Amino acid sequence: MALILSHSDVERIVAELDGEVLEDLIRRVELGHREMAGGQVRQHSRIYLRYPEDGMRRPPGLFSMSALLPRAGVMGTRLLALGGAGGDGLLILFSQADKKCLAIIDDSTLHEYRTGTPAALAARYLARPRPQVAGCIGSSGIGRGTLTMLCHALPSVAEIKVFSPNEAHRTAFAAELCQRLRREVRPVGSAEAAAEGVDLLVTATDADRPVVADGAISQGVHISAMARNEVDMPTLRRSLVVTASRQMDRELDPPLRDPIPDELIHCELTELVAGTAQGRSSERQITVFLGGGGPLATWDVAAAQAFYEAGKKLRLGTTVEIAE
Repeated sequence: MALILSHSDVERIVAELDGEVLEDLIRRVELGHREMAGGQVRQHSRIYLRYPEDGMRRPPGLFSMSALLPRAGVMGTRLLALGGAGGDGLLILFSQADKKCLAIIDDSTLHEYRTGTPAALAARYLARPRPQVAGCIGSSGIGRGTLTMLCHALPSVAEIKVFSPNEAHRTAFAAELCQRLRREVRPVGSAEAAAEGVDLLVTATDADRPVVADGAISQGVHISAMARNEVDMPTLRRSLVVTASRQMDRELDPPLRDPIPDELIHCELTELVAGTAQGRSSERQITVFLGGGGPLATWDVAAAQAFYEAGKKLRLGTTVEIAE
């Protein structure tokens, strides 16, 4: 029997299980990276079918990506209809052992948490101990999910500053997160103000260019860059830079406008998890996690398994027999 979890089911899982399901997300993504370190994971980069190909960054089409995690015993695919607002996204999860469909899950809200999970995992390895203040540039759903996961992973965070160019958006975003995260969240008037004096900085925009000047980046900050090209090259040159995946960065579609030279990449997140590379070396060192690419399919399958198990625990969703 396959379990179908709707948008409202996913929202209820987060509301009722909260920290339990968020921690399980982080745990399963970390286990996925351990599988990758051992060479067991099988996955491919994004496949993007699109028409017309007329120079648009995201023309109408279908995104898909798949992964097989043998130790976890699952495999799956993310499907996403792109092109403007409102496209549906689905996570489809299978058992590897019996080849049966386990779940079909709405991805609209889950994706926000899934995208924030690798950033939260990386921050546990790279941020200074007990960070107090976070800044966020961007008021997107990805920003919301990333801040939620960071505050769970690093509960010492007590204050968050938010900037986006639209004053109404950043004000509403701050009010929502203040209630959701039960922390002081306040809107500020510039990217530089959001970056000033913080321990953690999230960039979660659609700008496709640097969003904060290098001079605004303080010593010791940890930056979670959630989209492409958001961190200025001078900042990267004076930072310890960890990427989610060198290979997946090279295979991004559309590609990075300003590719980061290989010599600036210290290591991949998998190497930190496996203990084959070291993270922060001093309190004053700037660290950057590049989370805009990476082993997306592995993350998606790990997230699907976490929410499938949570849905079963709460007896949510609808079960169907696919092969009747």
